[in-house]
Amino acid sequence: MPRAKAHYGTKPTVEFATYLTRIDGYRKVAEDNSTKAQFLAAMQDLSVEPDRLVSDADRTRATEALAWAANQGGNDYLERLAEGAALDVLPPKLLGVMLSLPAAYNRYLANEAKAAAKAAAGAGSDYVGTEGDRAVFTVTITDQRHLDFGTVTEAMDGAGNVMSWFTNLDAGIGETLTVKGTVKSHRMFRGVRQTTINRVALAA
Repeated sequence: MPRAKAHYGTKPTVEFATYLTRIDGYRKVAEDNSTKAQFLAAMQDLSVEPDRLVSDADRTRATEALAWAANQGGNDYLERLAEGAALDVLPPKLLGVMLSLPAAYNRYLANEAKAAAKAAAGAGSDYVGTEGDRAVFTVTITDQRHLDFGTVTEAMDGAGNVMSWFTNLDAGIGETLTVKGTVKSHRMFRGVRQTTINRVALAA
C-alpha cells in the first residue's frame, strides 16, 4: 500500500476502503471518524499494514467495484467514479469519491438483488382492470420509494398482480388494505406487468 501524502494507487486504495467499509460501514467526511479520516490515519501510521488487513474477498470485491465504476455516468458523482477507476494513481481531488466506491457498489448490488426478487415475485403478474375505470382493490404493500416529488407505492393483490401509485396513505410495507383507485395505465416495468392507479384512497 503506497504511503505518499498526496497520491495513492487506485486499486490498493479501493481495496483498503472495501476493508474499512466492511468492518465499520462507510462514514461520510462530516461524520465522526469518517472513512477518509480512517484511511489517512492508516496511511500515516507505520504500524498499520493495510495489505495484512485486506482479505482476498475485499480484493475481489474491489476489483468488481472498479470494473463497475468504469462504466458509470449520468451525474457528477458517477462520472467522477468512472474517472478515478480509469487511473492507476489517484489525485487528491478524487480520493474522497473513490473511498466511497465500495459503499456505492454495495448499494448497486443490493438494488439489483431487490429488483431480481421483485421480478421473481411478480413473474405471474397480469394487468388489472380497464384503463379509466374506477375500482376497489385489496392489496398488500410490497415496496415504497420516497422521491423528491412524492412516494411511489408498489403492492400486490391476492392473485399476484402488481400495482403501483403515488400515495399519501398512512400505511407501510407489509400492510394489507383495501383501496379505491382509477386505473391509469398498464405497463411492463423491469419485466413485470404492472397496473398503475391514481386518485387512490382507502375504501370506505
